[in-house]
Amino acid sequence: MSDNIFEGLDKYLPLDDNIFKDKKPLDHRFLPDKLPHRKEQITAIARYWVEALKGTTPSNITIYGKTRQQLLNLQGNN
Repeated sequence: MSDNIFEGLDKYLPLDDNIFKDKKPLDHRFLPDKLPHRKEQITAIARYWVEALKGTTPSNITIYGKTRQQLLNLQGNN
């Protein structure tokens, strides 16, 4: 008996050794065209922005990520 726990598992892999049809969604930088099942959360965030733009204090939310300018700089669009 072999000590390799992966021995023999290759018979379960597809012939092209590719488990994923598209690996792009697995990348942390992937941004989907649609965010399914997130309409309620997106609407809530939009309401908070409307409140802030009207001058009232909105609920606390945390939004993180690069700013638009940082993204443009990364793309070379200064």
